Amino acid sequence: MSNLAFEFDKNNNKLFLVSSCIEGESLPTDASIEKQFKESEYKSFFYFPEEASKAVALLTQYFTAKQFNKEVKFAIAEARPAKINVRVADDKMSASVELTSAFGGPNLTDKQIVRCAAKMGVTMGIDVEVVKALAQNAIVGPEGEIYQSIIARGQLPEKGLDSVFESVAKSAKDRVLQPQEVDDKGTVDMRDLGALVSVKPGDPLVKRHPPTNGRAGFDVCGNSVLAEPGQELDFEIGTGACISSQDPNLLVAEIHGIPYTFEKGARVDNVLELQKVDVSTGHIDFEGGVIVNGDVSEGMRLKASGNVTIGGFVENAELDIDGDLTVMKGIIGRKVDDDSDLEQAHFHCNVKVTGNICAKYIQSASIKAGKQVQFQGQVLHSRISAESIYGGTEKSPAGKIVGGFYSVKQGVRCATIGALASTHTIFHLYPELDKKLEKKQTLIKIRKTKETILQDIRATWEHLREDEACENKANLIEQTIASYKAHDKEFKKYSKAIDHLTAQIEKHMHEVSVYASRELFSKTQLRMGQLRYVAQDDMRNTCLGYKDGQFVKV
Repeated sequence: MSNLAFEFDKNNNKLFLVSSCIEGESLPTDASIEKQFKESEYKSFFYFPEEASKAVALLTQYFTAKQFNKEVKFAIAEARPAKINVRVADDKMSASVELTSAFGGPNLTDKQIVRCAAKMGVTMGIDVEVVKALAQNAIVGPEGEIYQSIIARGQLPEKGLDSVFESVAKSAKDRVLQPQEVDDKGTVDMRDLGALVSVKPGDPLVKRHPPTNGRAGFDVCGNSVLAEPGQELDFEIGTGACISSQDPNLLVAEIHGIPYTFEKGARVDNVLELQKVDVSTGHIDFEGGVIVNGDVSEGMRLKASGNVTIGGFVENAELDIDGDLTVMKGIIGRKVDDDSDLEQAHFHCNVKVTGNICAKYIQSASIKAGKQVQFQGQVLHSRISAESIYGGTEKSPAGKIVGGFYSVKQGVRCATIGALASTHTIFHLYPELDKKLEKKQTLIKIRKTKETILQDIRATWEHLREDEACENKANLIEQTIASYKAHDKEFKKYSKAIDHLTAQIEKHMHEVSVYASRELFSKTQLRMGQLRYVAQDDMRNTCLGYKDGQFVKV
């Protein structure tokens, strides 16, 4: 074969093929030149196959003309350094790098990448580890490979917090859920509830903490991104409350009564204080709050339009309260028919409250709460409907739930659920799910009807468009288009409603849970829509929730 050699010109980083045709020897081909190049020390260079072809063609021409030993020199490859392209996002909150690894030339180090980014103004939020990985990938990877990474991110500003409202009024609920102070004899005095849970004019109810300014962020170019300050929210001032003349951020009582706190304020209800509720007082129906220092006895009815605090027991009584209920001791009842199912049973003790219920313990009672039910000791064989049921507090689960039927919108938290005797304890979670799914199916049917109408209108339009003999064709087409747009708008409205409802259902299903910090016993049952779960074994420190179409430990 004709002599063939490579010469590297360091001045311009070009690799030259040097050859000449020799009489009596074969000529090089494109393939033989490329093979020799790939076996040479220059194999990492960027190869120009078209230049090699030109060299072969010229050698062939010399050979044909018998111009032997005439030298041919072509640049068939070159050493190329790594290339970098730094892009800064339009909002300057991120910067990315596109790095092309070298062909026989020098690759970029991580420090060089940072310097290139700095030349483009990127000086903040650089992820050093990402840059190092990018540089290393270019070194060990194939020549000319393109690597892309976001190497810097700005920090978004943190919006300031709006006003925060803190309840500072005394609460009987705290006495139920927390250890009590005792006297010299070691006993707890619950008798003076009027002084304990009521307020007088000037007593603080709710404190408003001012909004914060937030924290400024920055972009990758080092510019500050200002934070939006929080808003100062107004108090929600109910009857019997007013803003303190000494402190505009303090809501105080204006009258004697029982405080009822809201999310952003409070009211003070007129208060009726009784030693007990029994045959001597008769049934109670009061517009305002009620304090009962003793018990609510069997067969009695108590109705109130404000908060109610009971220092003793509620035993086989009927309570209907528009507010919160706090029972210092316990709520005790029994089923009318001992053999009846707890889900359908009638009870002698029935409590209905629009707000929260807090009691030391609950036994064999029917409870309906608009918000949360909290207890400290235990709940036994009861039927409870509430947004959530907490033994103790959210951060410190306590108490036990044994037997019963519990319809809960959000979740259950306590120390122990069930018992060694495998008592059936049933939790009906997200009870509105069936109605939500039924509503979704109704919307889907309506949307399907709209879809059929749209198809019919489209077919009518196609027919009108092709019917050359149709009189008043233009007006009919215009009416058809207007009808289509109106129904299409309805179709999209129902589609959006279905998507929103689907997302709402999924979100709620994944949020609801049952948590036992100590032990959850076998035979504990969970229901949600058509989904059923029965615990087969005793489990410690267990939280059960919904995932992938079933109840699992979460």
